[in-house]
Amino acid sequence: MCEDQRRPRTHGPFSEFADWLDNWAPIKLLRVVEILAILAAIVGLSLEFHQRGTDRAVRIATLFAQVAQVHALPDRAGLRTLTPIVEALANENVSMRGIDLTGALLDDVNLRGATMDNALLIEINASRADLSSADLSFAIIQRAILDDASLRSSVLLSANLRESSLRGTDLTRANLRNAILADAVLVGANLDSADISGADLSGANLFDASLRGANLSRATLRNANLGQGVLDGACGDGVRELPVGLSIQPCS
Repeated sequence: MCEDQRRPRTHGPFSEFADWLDNWAPIKLLRVVEILAILAAIVGLSLEFHQRGTDRAVRIATLFAQVAQVHALPDRAGLRTLTPIVEALANENVSMRGIDLTGALLDDVNLRGATMDNALLIEINASRADLSSADLSFAIIQRAILDDASLRSSVLLSANLRESSLRGTDLTRANLRNAILADAVLVGANLDSADISGADLSGANLFDASLRGANLSRATLRNANLGQGVLDGACGDGVRELPVGLSIQPCS
């Protein structure tokens, strides 16, 4: 028999195992390893995201608990500590709907875009605060100090700002429909392009305020302190109790 003459292939479990090994080339083994590595990475990421979600929930619950603890302190102690807490909640993009921040010292706070509808913000001091694009619908903000704050494009639908101070406040394009601004101080405030329709401005001080492009339809201006120059550039249909001697152009 010649040396290069091959032996006839035998059949059996050992030969089938040998054939299986021949078919699984190293490149195929590498692909299997790669697939297993990808699957392991996916499982690891899923566990990590789950853990992050759990950590976030715990962190948020802790922040709300801290707010409650501050309110439980006697003599309004600790109100200054609310600033970093509410900023952290805003950074987490957490809804603060109905939150009670009565009397909080929030000057210079950054709450841009925060969701705080129905919040209790009575007598807060939020001077120079950034509340632009924030949702403050139906919030109670009576006797608050919001001097020089930014409320650009904020939503203050039906909010109660009675007797609040908004000196130099930027309310450009704010939604103040049906808001209560009775006896509020809006000296030097910017209300350009704001929607103030249906708002109650009885007794409000609007001296040197800017209302260019503002809509005052159905607003109440009984005993409001403002001159004709403030109303020039604004419009209003059905304005109620406009002070004697003043006029406003219609919107329609």
